Amino acid sequence: MKRIILLLFGLFMFFGEANATHLIGGEIIWECHPTNGNYRFTVRLYRECGTPNPAGMPGSVSLTGGPVTIQCSQIQLVDVSPDCYDPSSGISCGVTPVGQGAIQMGIFRSAWTTLNGIPPAGGWQFQWGSCCRPATVAPGGNLVSSSFLLRAIMYPYNNTNASNCYDSSPDFLEDPKVVACNAADIVYNNLGFDKDLDSLYYTWGYAKQSSGLNATYNSGYAFNNPIPDASFNSANTGAQLDGASGQVNFTCFTNGAYATVLKVEEWRCGQLIGEIFRDIPLIIRPCIPNTGICPQTSNNPPSLNLEVDSAVYPNGPWVTPIYNTNNILVYYETTVYAKEQINFKITSFDLDFKPNCLPQDIVFTASGGNLSDAANYGNPNSCKYNAPCATIASLNLNGGFTNLASNKVSFQWQTDCPHLTYQQFICGSIKSVYEFYFRMQDDACPTPGFSYATYKVSVLNYPPVPPIMDSSCVGLDDASGDLSFDWIAPVDTGIKFDYYVIYHATSPNGPFNAIDTVYNYLTTMYTHSGQTGTSNYYFVRTAGGCSLISEPSDTVALVLMTLTPWPAVNSSVAILNWTSHTSKPNTNTYYQIWRRVYQSGQPWALIDSTTNLAYNDSIDICSDDLEYEIRIRGKCFSTSDHAIFSDQTNNEIIVIDSVTVSGNTAVLNWEATTQGDIVSYLVMWFDPSLGAYVAIDTVPVGTAMPYVWQNTIADQRSERYVVVSLDSCGNQSSELNSVPHESIYLTVTPNACEGFTRLRWNEYLTFGGTEYDVLVDIKDDNGNQLATGALLSANGTNLTYTHNTLISGYEYCYYIRAKDSTGLRTSTSNVICLSSLVVKKSRLLYLASTNVRSNGSIELFSFIDSEADVISFSIERSVNALGPYLTVGTVPKPSTGPWIVKYSDYSALPGENRYYYRLAATDSCGAQDTVSNFGTNILLEVTRNGNLSNTLVWNKYQEYGGIVGRYEVYRTVDNSGQWQLVTDQLTENDTVFNDDIKGFATGDGKFCYFVVAVEANNPLSFTDENGNAFSSRSNEACVVHEARMFIPTAFNPSSSHEENTVWKPVNIFAQGDSYTLEVYNRWGSKVFSTASVDEGWDGGDAPMGVYNYFLRYKSLNGIPIEERGSFTLYRNKTD
Repeated sequence: MKRIILLLFGLFMFFGEANATHLIGGEIIWECHPTNGNYRFTVRLYRECGTPNPAGMPGSVSLTGGPVTIQCSQIQLVDVSPDCYDPSSGISCGVTPVGQGAIQMGIFRSAWTTLNGIPPAGGWQFQWGSCCRPATVAPGGNLVSSSFLLRAIMYPYNNTNASNCYDSSPDFLEDPKVVACNAADIVYNNLGFDKDLDSLYYTWGYAKQSSGLNATYNSGYAFNNPIPDASFNSANTGAQLDGASGQVNFTCFTNGAYATVLKVEEWRCGQLIGEIFRDIPLIIRPCIPNTGICPQTSNNPPSLNLEVDSAVYPNGPWVTPIYNTNNILVYYETTVYAKEQINFKITSFDLDFKPNCLPQDIVFTASGGNLSDAANYGNPNSCKYNAPCATIASLNLNGGFTNLASNKVSFQWQTDCPHLTYQQFICGSIKSVYEFYFRMQDDACPTPGFSYATYKVSVLNYPPVPPIMDSSCVGLDDASGDLSFDWIAPVDTGIKFDYYVIYHATSPNGPFNAIDTVYNYLTTMYTHSGQTGTSNYYFVRTAGGCSLISEPSDTVALVLMTLTPWPAVNSSVAILNWTSHTSKPNTNTYYQIWRRVYQSGQPWALIDSTTNLAYNDSIDICSDDLEYEIRIRGKCFSTSDHAIFSDQTNNEIIVIDSVTVSGNTAVLNWEATTQGDIVSYLVMWFDPSLGAYVAIDTVPVGTAMPYVWQNTIADQRSERYVVVSLDSCGNQSSELNSVPHESIYLTVTPNACEGFTRLRWNEYLTFGGTEYDVLVDIKDDNGNQLATGALLSANGTNLTYTHNTLISGYEYCYYIRAKDSTGLRTSTSNVICLSSLVVKKSRLLYLASTNVRSNGSIELFSFIDSEADVISFSIERSVNALGPYLTVGTVPKPSTGPWIVKYSDYSALPGENRYYYRLAATDSCGAQDTVSNFGTNILLEVTRNGNLSNTLVWNKYQEYGGIVGRYEVYRTVDNSGQWQLVTDQLTENDTVFNDDIKGFATGDGKFCYFVVAVEANNPLSFTDENGNAFSSRSNEACVVHEARMFIPTAFNPSSSHEENTVWKPVNIFAQGDSYTLEVYNRWGSKVFSTASVDEGWDGGDAPMGVYNYFLRYKSLNGIPIEERGSFTLYRNKTD
């Protein structure tokens, strides 16, 4: 849905029947006579003018409510119906049916009238009433009351008598003449303006009855909610009014006529001085699409854009769009300084066509208080306000302001100083905000679409800025007495600068008087001729903009210096004081102190600088007449003075950079003297036996640094030094004022058992914020240099350091380097070298295997480091990998190879427990050296199964250096003592094995096993004493199966199958010497018996039938077993 933008507040067409006798609205305004102070009132009435002809306009109206009745006569009738491309289908008075948008405006105006008196606090309300609103509004619209009252209110201002007109009311730049369609997104503005540039504020006002009472609103409506909102249709938005701009936006799907009253408040200097009211119905109607060759279902308004050509005007000024909180464009604005020019283009496009398929015409119109009022907007000298006026020129090929499909014009305004000062009501400040209104309208029927833009320009007076004088100063020419100073010109754009004004005073508190004017912007120095060396103060102002003058610059002054010799007799100190060169406090300006021998012809010499206004110069010349002067950056000479001085003291402090130790000598560096009469230095050493400094050497000035004292023993102690000076007059500076420096003395204490050396040293004096680096040179046990100046610790503040991880036999040379806070000054200690006798740790302690021997002990086999300083190995055992570990034995370190440790643990119970073993080495200092990996025995458990199998379960072996390559299972049967390999195909992840023993059923039923874990892939290629991979054997685990018999249930001596002709129990694991079998017939008579497990009953001559048996036998473990049962004897011939 496109947005239709309406310039005007009133929309008043409606479909259907309208009351042809009713006026529909109006407004009242007034204006001041330009010279005599009288008032003229204007009333605008709006009526339906469609056919059939309704009643006409009244010939005059009378305004009541003021100090006098105002008679306003009709002066003009104007058809303000919407225009479109086709007059035959357009809207006009006397042609278009009533209710279709034909509107006539009647203008009524009074004579120039005097209003005497001061309006009351509630103001004079000028008013005119009528009996009836259209029935579509009341009661058919949003009102119950049908009569209406037009009104405008004039309020008092500063208790001013109205006899001299002090205000013209606001007015509207547009007449109500636009028809809107329902369901459109509407944005429009009444374009209120005030020729006095008073501030305007917009609100909704009450519709009034002719009696003066507020009108009654129908349900769902109110004075500030006059248009159907979402309670009537969920798509309705209700009317949103922006109080600052007067812009209204809404979307309405509810057709009808709705009374609206827009109140425009007029404010001046914080006072409400007037209100006008536009009372007009807002009518929403459906729009009927046009017909023809190119019909369109809707009409889109032409676009409207303000564009600055950045290629032509790269620095602006720019046109800035301003949006409200709903992100709806409210207006454009620009801020300029008087004398700047505004240039931009206004462009429009409309892609809609008329029904005849021709593009629509776009018509441009504009208005504004300072816009040229010429018909073509081209006269810059004629407008409502002050020239130069803004002008608009067509950029269309036809040179006009109407063009097909597109329209383009240019706006130009050369602002100037009059645009700041024409308004007399300025409330203490210049008010200079100008508003312009632009509209692009198409010629669609029946209701043209158009877009508008409000453009606000704020014209400011560019305040000139003073020249920059924060680095300026006044200089004195001793010969002429002239005073000169300079400045930095302020930045100028061509509209800021007119001239400089020079001000002078003899006191910092003034009065300052203008003494000269400089018109050349590039002139940045001024000389005030013929002045004396007394108090002189100056500042400069810049004139520019529109008759403005800047604030004063910083005040600069001639520096006045005074010289006081001290002491009064045999003066050795020149006490200098001087005045500041500026009134600006805390400038941090450096004042230079210059000195020369008076009247000697010698040049001036810079001796020092300071930010203070005082300086004491301790004389370094034996005797002379000295002259002083203060300067700033080598210029701006102050007053000067001289006196006789002699050097009586030497207060110089020689600053030592560092004292360092080199071999067995002390090396000193110090800063060279800055005084010209120093001839030599005295190097002084603090003698502890005397408790005082003694001079050890005299060093001429200019001697290259460093200085080396050969008689030192700084490698055996810490030594303290100062350096003092001797001047040409024989004065020696005091060592008490010097800062001493004390060398670093390092001591080193080794600890072989703990494998470290501890370093200690004294604090270095005197860097301040001292940090220490610990450095070392390292040689291996073959004398090879491995490191030089290796940094063990950096930037520390402690005076001790412990060096760990020493290697036995290596040589370590330690020294300390002290650094000041900048890191630029350093001092090095003495060097201490020592050969390390550190206890060697074990590099190897490897438990290769843990093996269960046939005698029930557990044997450990380990490899050790032959070079480690180890005296013994503790054999430690636990039932948990995490401990606790208990020592079960101790083995001394072998004195010769092979370098292995073997140990058998006879206290272990390998058939009951899984153990974790490890070796712990004890070094020559009695401390624990290294702990080996751990190793476990394999605990094997065997379970017999009823299906003639045995299940073996064991734990994984831990912990080879390689992996378990395979597990081997061995077995012996019935105590034979012969072990046979059952399988060697088990992987390291196999810990369960099922052994099928059906082939051993005739034996005694006893089975014993052990498991062997064989290592593979040892990373160090370790093997056992026979060169084989290491293996670990488990405990032996045995199981005994109980004896069992399998009893046949029948047999047939006549069978052709031999195995079925004899009845015999099948024996499994039964002991033969315990076996007896008896067979009984059904009468209880024994028919067969035997004591041999191999003998069965062949039936003899016994008849067919059921027989009972009684069986006795024992298992290997001696448990007696008895079984009873029955079986059947058959005699039939079978195959």
